[in-house]
Amino acid sequence: MFYHCFLVILCTIGQGVNGVHGKSSGSTGIAVLGENSGTGVGVSETSANGDGVLGNSPLNGVHGHSWLSGIGVLGENSGSGAGVSGYSTSGDGVLGTGTNGVHGQSGSTGIGVFGAVDTDGSTVDIGPAVLGGCSSGDGVSGISDTGDGVSGISDTGDGVSGISDTGNGVVGNSHDGDGVGGNSVFGSGAVGRSVFGSGAVGTSFNGIVVGNCFRGTGVSGHGVKGYGGSFHGGLAPIRLEPSSTPGSPSSGSHLMGEFYVDGQGVLYFCVADGTPGTWKIVSSHNFPYF
Repeated sequence: MFYHCFLVILCTIGQGVNGVHGKSSGSTGIAVLGENSGTGVGVSETSANGDGVLGNSPLNGVHGHSWLSGIGVLGENSGSGAGVSGYSTSGDGVLGTGTNGVHGQSGSTGIGVFGAVDTDGSTVDIGPAVLGGCSSGDGVSGISDTGDGVSGISDTGDGVSGISDTGNGVVGNSHDGDGVGGNSVFGSGAVGRSVFGSGAVGTSFNGIVVGNCFRGTGVSGHGVKGYGGSFHGGLAPIRLEPSSTPGSPSSGSHLMGEFYVDGQGVLYFCVADGTPGTWKIVSSHNFPYF
């Protein structure tokens, strides 16, 4: 009996290039099955330079199941490698289904879920690094209490790009931070495209919807057959913030079509390009229709 138990223990402890290698040739079998009804680990393996656990099966290579509030499959790495890595030639590298399909949790400086497209093993190629699709809900949803709900950074492309047929291209919800934050060096920080709905919608109950740009345009609206911009407000549809000095602009390159309000509430309109441009008074306290 003691000899039999010793063989069982040896069979469940694997060391070497592959800690445990399980292969199932059937269509419904499981390569490696580890179960624990308590708080321990179903299968735990260690390898010096290979795979801790390698599962090869026509159905599921590695299947982890938890009855209570535990984790089906847990991968940890104390170095610079990946806790869990999934690879597939034509399918999904990692597939998660359940209440949360894939849940990524990181510390204060890490990334919860990171996706990179790499086909040749050396460079990141063109393609969606992370793709979220849903038939009736949100393709990708980001929620944050103090940070960015969704943050997108790109060197030459779109920081965040959302496309929708009838709904919103991009929706971000945040408690104290930015609902959607997009940063880009040369491209667009955030771009929303839609066929029938709104390409991008910004809603705030007590604050404002802000567009900031250092040298370009803070907010730009283009309408092919409709309006470039339409405004509605309970106090006023639109407000032009006055300058701190009286008179029209005296410096800078200006274009025809610009509006400008000086420090005395006089509204000017640029009628010709130039530096500082040619300005005419649209309305003032003394000349309301001049």
